[in-house]
Amino acid sequence: MRNKMNNRLELLLFGGFDLYLDQKPIKAFSYNTMRALMAYLVVEPSRDYSREFLAELLWERQEMATARANLRRTLSHLRQAIEIPSGKTLFVASKHSLRFIPDLSTDLYEFVAPLPSCTQKTAGGCSDCLEQMERMAALYRGELLYGLSLPESSTFDEWLQMQRENMHKRALMLLEHISNCHEQLGQYSRALPFARRFSELEPWDETGHQRLMRLYALNGQVGAANRQYNTCCQLLKTELGVLPGNVTRALAQQIRQKAPSPVPPLAAEVSVTLPSPLNAERRKVTVLYCELTLEDAADDDPDELLDRLQAPQSRCIEIIRHHSGHVLQTHGGGLLVYFGYPQAAEDAPRRAVQAALAIGREMAGCVGVRSGIHTGLIITNTDTAIPDIAGKTSQIAIQLRDSIAHHGTVISQSTHAIVTGYFTCLPMKDVKLPRAMQSITSFVVLGESGAQTRLDAAKQLTPLVGREGEINTLMSMWQQSRCGQYHTVLVQGEAGIGKSRLVLAFRNQLQDAAPTVRELRCSGQFSSSAFHPLLVMLEEEMKLRLASAEEKSRKLIDYFECLYPSQAKEGIPLLSRLLSLPLPERYTTSTLSGQPLKEQTNTLFLELLRGPSSRQPLLLIVEDLHWADPSTLALLGQYFHEVGERPAFTLLTARAGFVSPWHDSDVTPLPLPPLSSKAIEDMITAIDARLPMEIRQRIVERTDGIPLYAEELARFAVAEKADAIPGTLHDLLAARIDRLGSAKCCAQLAATIGREFSLTLLERMQQEISSSDAIESLFEAGIITRLDSTTAQFSHVLIQEAAYQSQTRANRQLAHRRIAEILLNDFSEIGTTQPEVIAQHLYNAGDLVAAVEQWINAGQRSLLNAAHAESLAHFHAGQRALAKLPADHSHDQLEMKLNLLLGASLTHAKGYGSEEAKTAYAGALESSGIEVEETSLFSALQGLWISEHAQGRNLIAVEIAQQLLHLAQQSADPIQLQAAHESMGTSTGTFGDLQKARYHFEQALALYRPEHHEEMMRRYNDNFRIKSGAHLSMVLMQQGFPDQALAEAQATLALAQTGNNPHLLCYGLNGVALIRRWRHEAAESEPFAAECLAVARKFALPVWLLLGSAAFAWARAAQNDGVEMDGLIAQVHTGETIPTAIRAQMLRQIGEGLVFLQRFDEALKVLDESIELANRLHERYVESEYQRLKGECLLQQQPADLAAAEACFHRSLAISRNQGALFFELCATISLSQLWQQRGCLHDALPLLENICGRFTEGFETPDYRMAKQLLHAAQRA
Repeated sequence: MRNKMNNRLELLLFGGFDLYLDQKPIKAFSYNTMRALMAYLVVEPSRDYSREFLAELLWERQEMATARANLRRTLSHLRQAIEIPSGKTLFVASKHSLRFIPDLSTDLYEFVAPLPSCTQKTAGGCSDCLEQMERMAALYRGELLYGLSLPESSTFDEWLQMQRENMHKRALMLLEHISNCHEQLGQYSRALPFARRFSELEPWDETGHQRLMRLYALNGQVGAANRQYNTCCQLLKTELGVLPGNVTRALAQQIRQKAPSPVPPLAAEVSVTLPSPLNAERRKVTVLYCELTLEDAADDDPDELLDRLQAPQSRCIEIIRHHSGHVLQTHGGGLLVYFGYPQAAEDAPRRAVQAALAIGREMAGCVGVRSGIHTGLIITNTDTAIPDIAGKTSQIAIQLRDSIAHHGTVISQSTHAIVTGYFTCLPMKDVKLPRAMQSITSFVVLGESGAQTRLDAAKQLTPLVGREGEINTLMSMWQQSRCGQYHTVLVQGEAGIGKSRLVLAFRNQLQDAAPTVRELRCSGQFSSSAFHPLLVMLEEEMKLRLASAEEKSRKLIDYFECLYPSQAKEGIPLLSRLLSLPLPERYTTSTLSGQPLKEQTNTLFLELLRGPSSRQPLLLIVEDLHWADPSTLALLGQYFHEVGERPAFTLLTARAGFVSPWHDSDVTPLPLPPLSSKAIEDMITAIDARLPMEIRQRIVERTDGIPLYAEELARFAVAEKADAIPGTLHDLLAARIDRLGSAKCCAQLAATIGREFSLTLLERMQQEISSSDAIESLFEAGIITRLDSTTAQFSHVLIQEAAYQSQTRANRQLAHRRIAEILLNDFSEIGTTQPEVIAQHLYNAGDLVAAVEQWINAGQRSLLNAAHAESLAHFHAGQRALAKLPADHSHDQLEMKLNLLLGASLTHAKGYGSEEAKTAYAGALESSGIEVEETSLFSALQGLWISEHAQGRNLIAVEIAQQLLHLAQQSADPIQLQAAHESMGTSTGTFGDLQKARYHFEQALALYRPEHHEEMMRRYNDNFRIKSGAHLSMVLMQQGFPDQALAEAQATLALAQTGNNPHLLCYGLNGVALIRRWRHEAAESEPFAAECLAVARKFALPVWLLLGSAAFAWARAAQNDGVEMDGLIAQVHTGETIPTAIRAQMLRQIGEGLVFLQRFDEALKVLDESIELANRLHERYVESEYQRLKGECLLQQQPADLAAAEACFHRSLAISRNQGALFFELCATISLSQLWQQRGCLHDALPLLENICGRFTEGFETPDYRMAKQLLHAAQRA
């Protein structure tokens, strides 16, 4: 045996993947997923990972069963490669999870190890730490896991890319820190290797080139410094098509003048901890890549290029920042910009396109501009220097730029879908993406369409619904304003509630009145820019937006001199300054400042708000007042009090939460509530009436009455999937979530719990990551609302979905796992009452086995509570999760359990003859294999027996019943014995063997103990005492014991009524109704049949709906009411899915009911069908009654030909005697005696009547026995 002390494992992950045992390489890593699994466990050690999580991580495109098998094989290969030769245990595996024990050394752990805290206050003290930092930096020999990739697993590749970026940044920070420390110490030659290594790792980082240039110069190597500058210029131009920035150029000039820049201050201490994966998030952004080019500049003179590009690039950055873009890269003429980052913005894609067009207009004639724009998802963390870790979305924007030959802006399909209507676009040829097979559709942007709002941009407006009351209120106030009663109305509601749509509809109603309209639109982007809404209004009125500076000045002069001549002298200079226009020659700049200038500005804007003098009424509209700047708000307050004598009406809109700064008496509130479900449905129909009902209903549920949500989801559902969030809504929702700041993480956790969640659970989750009052922030922001003292919910489904989707998949899985753990450990009542909640969290966490087990618990609980629809949903969810597991022994056991329970649930939910139930039970037998518990095998067979019997396959059913009895006798399990006897009794009774049937039913009753009930319900969701009692009463009735039969039926019903199971209650009710029917006591049978039908309807029990309807229709027909019978006949004729045995029972009652109603022709057809069906099914136990009833029909149908009827009665007598069915023999004797009485030879019936009456020991008060006695007396007198 090897000496374990010498078994040193060393794993090198930087620059590749190399594993050594005692300094000798281990070469058994033959494929990438083997390396990937090992690497993932090493980077994320000492945690339990579910096998499902790891399988999905590495084989996400494969079925879970295949993926799990691959995981098992890969783990086996790892053990063979590492554990066996080293004698170490690195992988601790259970049936469902895997943990890595880091009993090895690795360069990664050394590289990220914490540094000792520096206690030195001078640069000279750095030498104490430099040696350790240099050793750490030397470990970074190349990219983490260089060359490793799993193209079939995007999740693993995203994770790996994030880890690579983290390690790469850490290496750069170490190298920079070491270089700066040596530089501070004056050790320039020692600093140079680390500066060179920095530039090797990050060749396009100009700060690295600057550092090298400076160090070369300080070290007396001026030529090397100049060469480094040339290298920098050539590299940036060749690789990126850009040139060095101003700082680099200035440093090169200083070096040429032999005056290098001063030594930088010592860098802050390098962070040495691995970034937490919880910092990563999914974010949808719009990326703009803009390239500036000078076609006539000398190719070999970067200084000339930079000199000429400096001013244009600075102006471009100003334009981008004006549109709220986040500029990341500014090499020479290249700009990489992110919109909606780091803070989401409601109109980020539109701002990106506006910025690109503005840059194009600004640079026209002097600089070439090519812009590519793409909207997509990125994985990002807290480092704003690297927004797009994976780089895919940014790469698409860059690739789109390359599709333009010279000048212009190209956008992707995803961006176009959001901004369409705001811009005029033409489709281009598809753009082929790098390193991918697919292409994307692109569009060239020709210019802005002039649309300023979503309503302007829409091709067709959805009809306004559900706002008739609000329109009427506004029209009433408008009419009052026209008569001199000034009104200001504040329409208030949350985003998307339809404020702007209401305003537009109101304006359209005023077209005949032709008012003067002044419209201000406030913007969150300019909420700190004084008078911005008024300046935009003026720009639109004067059409200044696309004009040159000279044209703008001319239009400004024309506007004032034409409409406001008295204000021109002061107004034109004032607005020229506010609009950043050159002052026209004949006007002079105002000398006012401070308060006088403010008063002059306010006076001018008040005049502009009122509009030109006119007798027409004035309508002032101010939209999105919640974004108004303070100056605009103050001006509006002044306007309200100085509106003058002109008829005027002011209509304001604001989001919920806006607090009016004016007196309540000045403003009339008009809140907009959510629309009703009916109104939302009308909207959806107007958009596309062809949408399937289930999609419409889903949209109604997700929109919570918000019309914008409904409209966008409906349009999106036409071409995309209905459950996704349209891009047109995504930014609106994401911006609202981003405004939460530090509480955003709390919102994400709440969203992971669900739309409705326990505040206690959220507080517990929140405590693990923060102690802030984040939950209260969610209430204040209106993100969540309180349902009661312990429960809250998201104000809208879509907000919850957006918060949930903003997390990476790994983070979601971690959160789901932690939620499940807390629920199981600290909220035991949830595990008891809502196991399906835990199941869903476990499933989303990737722990499929545990999820299936919890869904089984949930289904069993619902089954016991007769919630069959719910139980089916839980079992089907379990099956879907099970399908992702490999086919091993554990899988088979779960599959059998699921199928058994699913079969029981389907039996109750869809009826005894359900083919789906039969399939489930058959599946349970198939999954049992060789090793199977007797109880499971018995349950599967018992379920199959139910299905076969209900479908009338009685020969098969009796064979299964015999197997059940054999198994039960072997096990001596009293519950199994009761089930087996009940099955055998039913099958033998069906064949007409009443004596055997009675024996088995009595055996079942003798075995029953009250304490068996709970276990029966747990195993089979049934009670065989109740079923056997109901069947025994039928046998007793047939054998001529009507009083015992009624007593047993009533006792069985009483037992059923003590429980809480509607299925068993129907068994008891139907049993009493049937015995009363056979006793021909219609009035007494009816209430039990009616109650059975009511219970079946309440709990949606299909079999009992059928049998209850038949029993009730028979009772009404026996009392000469055929309405219910007609309905029953129609039901049987149209009910193709009625189980065969159930159909046979219904036909019997229809036939007898039609005889009561004297509809003999119909009855005869039904009875012939029943006889044919009974023969086919080998169903004999009521065969004598078929013959008797057929004889009654023939007797009435052919009164002159009594022979046919008499033959039927004789057959009925023979069958009933053969079966020992004394009561049916009594009925046949009565019918035959009445026929002989009609023929005039009643005396011949005397022996029959004496015999039958003499054999009865009870039931003397039943109608049939009394009739027989009457006939006997008449025969004796004849």
